[in-house]
Amino acid sequence: MGGVFVGARDVQLSVESCRFENNSFAAIHVARDASQVTINDTVFSGNELGLRVTGNHLVNMGDDLKFEGNDQDAIEVLSSLNTNSTVLVRNGTIPGYAYNVQTNMEINAGVTIAAGATFTMKQDSKVEVAGSESFLAMQGTEEAPIVFGSANGQPGDWRGISYGNSTSASNQISYLTLADAGGKAYSVVSSHRGGLFVVGDNATLNIKNSTFRNNSFAALSIASDSTRVVVESSHFENNEEPIRTHANTIAQLSEDLSFEGNDPQAIVVKNGSGYSAIAVTEDAIWPAFAVPVQMETQTDVEALLTLSPGLRIRYAKDVGLLISETGKLAADATDADPIIMEGLEDVTGYWKGVHFEGSLSNDNKLINVQLINPGSARWDVTYPSQTGLYLTSSARVFVEDVTISGSGHHGITVNRSTLVGCSGLSISESVDTDFYGITGVDECEAL
Repeated sequence: MGGVFVGARDVQLSVESCRFENNSFAAIHVARDASQVTINDTVFSGNELGLRVTGNHLVNMGDDLKFEGNDQDAIEVLSSLNTNSTVLVRNGTIPGYAYNVQTNMEINAGVTIAAGATFTMKQDSKVEVAGSESFLAMQGTEEAPIVFGSANGQPGDWRGISYGNSTSASNQISYLTLADAGGKAYSVVSSHRGGLFVVGDNATLNIKNSTFRNNSFAALSIASDSTRVVVESSHFENNEEPIRTHANTIAQLSEDLSFEGNDPQAIVVKNGSGYSAIAVTEDAIWPAFAVPVQMETQTDVEALLTLSPGLRIRYAKDVGLLISETGKLAADATDADPIIMEGLEDVTGYWKGVHFEGSLSNDNKLINVQLINPGSARWDVTYPSQTGLYLTSSARVFVEDVTISGSGHHGITVNRSTLVGCSGLSISESVDTDFYGITGVDECEAL
């Protein structure tokens, strides 16, 4: 149906300098992705609907179309005939119009969305960027942002936007507002959810000056520890989780991110596949964010991890931080706000603590650091391994102005290792002795 209807495959049609008025259903209706219809310099006035097209034709429209007085001025995007999705295989730019999307959209090309475009997404619909050479760039401006949301305005109304294994440097997002997404999973894996979901191991994405609002599950969800997702100058508001990511990708988040009304107000680190330990495998600096980093999974440090002054890390029950033989931990908050590691709940012995296992590096420093309520469980079969700070296998750590309070067993256990410094060391409210393996501060080596 439509004033002009294109329903056959491989039809080629050019519409230019035309006017469509007072048409029922749709002035132009293009029902198949395989046809080739271009539309430029055309006016749609007084129609029930100006344009009803499959997604593959969005890049074939000029930016000089006019919509005035139609029952619906938004362009309706539908699935290709006899399918449940539309596939974009043509490179190009989607102009900055209003779109009412009634289907899933798969992008197998290089596509840019122009400033000012708004997308109202059907319930449970999704946009997926597939293929390593495909990309989706969203180039909004402060005056004309790009907006994705739902008609109902409820969290989880639609699934969101998913980036697969696209390695293109063109995956750039600026001034995007993404709302109401994070509903159903993108695949059979239940944790493959999120308003903006990045799943490919080699995916590359840069996000700046964007707003994530009213999303279920997580506004931004990063499923791989080798993904390159840089996020800066962006705002997260009223989401279930603002960001869910891996320990290896925290350093790609900028400290200037802002957060308001999320539940929780934290950057969540969680491994979606089995909740086993995750690792920091390359040198990284974790910024002092405006909200805590919430660790739901044990993290093994296998490279140099630097914690910035003012950083707050909250650990789930029995979760801890392990610095392996190849790992190093530099937590130096000299003359600055302290680095705080604590449990999600203010309960004695709530989280596991910090374990240096065979790390001899001079980079190992805890200066102006607070460990609150550690020592929930043993690191190994020995009873003394239930402790706030645990040194084993010839590890060496410099400590200064360190506070350990509320440990579930010992405050510090040193087993065939070296604790250096110890000025300003304060241990209190341990369930058992404050020190095990040394008698106290007097046995710390001086520099």
